Amino acid sequence: MKDKSLKDKESGFNAILEIKGKQYPVKEGQVIKVDRIEQEEESEFSDVKVLFYKKNDDEIFFGRPFLDNVKVKAIVKGEFKDKKVKVVHYKPKSGIRKTKGHRQRYTFLKIDKVDFT
Repeated sequence: MKDKSLKDKESGFNAILEIKGKQYPVKEGQVIKVDRIEQEEESEFSDVKVLFYKKNDDEIFFGRPFLDNVKVKAIVKGEFKDKKVKVVHYKPKSGIRKTKGHRQRYTFLKIDKVDFT
């Protein structure tokens, strides 16, 4: 069995980003799945707010609410649709049955660089 502290160091993160109202723990070089962003593929995405940044084990920075001196370079890598979710409405004794489907669209973002200035 692995030591928990060792596991946390292997799978840790360097920053917590807020993108379109949702928070994502990330490392440099990681590709994350976010809600759809209307930008061209391979373009740079800059609307990223940083809530937390860990420079190394000794230096940790928390934003109140955001860190203004941390810049993130993220590149749009592509867009895809998630699998279909079916929604069924049913009312007993009245014969009402409706079925709808929904496919959420997502964007892949590659976190190239997280700079502390």
